[in-house]
Formats: sequence, structure tokens, C-alpha cells
Amino acid sequence: MSMFIYNRFLGMLLISIGRMAVDIIKFVVLDGLILFAFALGLNQLYWFYGTMHQYLCSNYSQSNLQALSCSKSQGFDTIFSALQSLFWAGFGVVDLSTLELKPGTSPVNVFQIQEWPVITETAGKLVFGLYEVIGVLVLINLLIAIMSDSFTRTEEVKRVDWGFVVMKDVLRYLKVDMSLPPPFGLIMSVRNAVVRPVLALCGRRNNPPDTYNNVVRAVCPSQSPLPAKQAMYKMVVGSLMTRYLLRKERSRE
Repeated sequence: MSMFIYNRFLGMLLISIGRMAVDIIKFVVLDGLILFAFALGLNQLYWFYGTMHQYLCSNYSQSNLQALSCSKSQGFDTIFSALQSLFWAGFGVVDLSTLELKPGTSPVNVFQIQEWPVITETAGKLVFGLYEVIGVLVLINLLIAIMSDSFTRTEEVKRVDWGFVVMKDVLRYLKVDMSLPPPFGLIMSVRNAVVRPVLALCGRRNNPPDTYNNVVRAVCPSQSPLPAKQAMYKMVVGSLMTRYLLRKERSRE
């Protein structure tokens, strides 16, 4: 995928997808919190009936809920089941029979529901309907609007951003201590572990400590000034990057 960044069309598309991915992650966190909150509420309403349904089906092969057979689970008997049911409800996979609590015949009298819990069933349907409005209608349209806004902002400055990403990637590969494919990366790791302390010591060769004088003279090569073209190149690239970053800050303000 990193090689596609050098193509003008695919590179700009990857930058747009990358910005939208950040917005999608923020949306997933928000949607997960709302999903968990509604799952807790529905589990508090239905945990007793779901547990009783599961017990009777596993021991007597007969449920006490008229709307559900033993081939189906209640859907909100545990928090995990509630999360799973609400997640698939966001994609339109909804089984409204799990919300009904009409009593049926029970093989054990102690588990017989004598009266129809109308208040619990009504509250459950209201909570589930509220989740469909908030989680499906509002949040999905919010995600579409956020992604559209990210794509629009990327399209406005796509050429500048693409050029900056390509230049940054090229400069990274032009480094002397760039990483190599395995197993050659081990060679560079050993080389860096040995050379970098020496270079740090050589950087203080103008005024090194007395104890290091002999070591510095022995291991440090003679320093020569950079060529004029290389110094000019570094100055121009640094100025271009500074100008780009300043323009980005001004556009945000």
C-alpha cells in the first residue's frame, strides 16, 4: 500500500481514506458507548425472563414465553446477547418477538408467569425504538456527514498534501541509517549501536573531556565541511517544510 502513494490518483485517494479512517474510529467509539448503554437498559428489563426461558428450554424443552420457542434465545438475557442483538439490529436484522413477554404454559408451576408484564414489555419496546432512532437514523447519517466533510477538506488541498507526503517519504528513504528488509536489518542495528556513540563523541571533539582526548583522536575521522550544494539542498528543503507547516497552521486558525 505504501508504494501506491507515489501514484497521483491512488496517493490522493489513500490520503482521503486515511483522514476518513480517523473519523470512523471516533464514530465507532461514540456508537459503542451508546450501544453499551442501551444493552444495559434492555438487559435490566429482560434478564429474568431470558434466564427463565433458557432454563426451561434446557431442562424441559418447553418455554414459558408464548412468542418464543426453544429454537430461539430471548436476546437480552445477558449483556453479551443484548450487545449482539442491538448490533445486528443496526443492520436491519431485527426479531421483534424477543421483545414480547406474553405468558404461555410452563411445565413447572414455580416458573409460570401468572400475569402479562405489560409495563416491562412496553418499556422494552420504547427503549428499543429509541435505540433505532438514535443508533440507526441519527448516528449513521452523522457518520456519512463526517466522512463527506473529511473528503471535501481533503479534495481542497489534496495536491499539496500528496506532494508533502511523497517528499517526506522520499527523504525518509534517503537517510543513511534507513531500515533494510530482514535479515539485513540486523546488520544496520549493529552498525547503529556501534557508530552512533562514536559520532556523538566526535560531535564534541572541539572541546572533549580530558579523559576522552586520546579516544577521540583515534576513532574520529577528520571532519570536512559539507559541500555547498548539499548545504543549499538542506536549507531549501527545510524552508519548504517550514512554509508548508506554517500555511497549515494559518488555515486551521
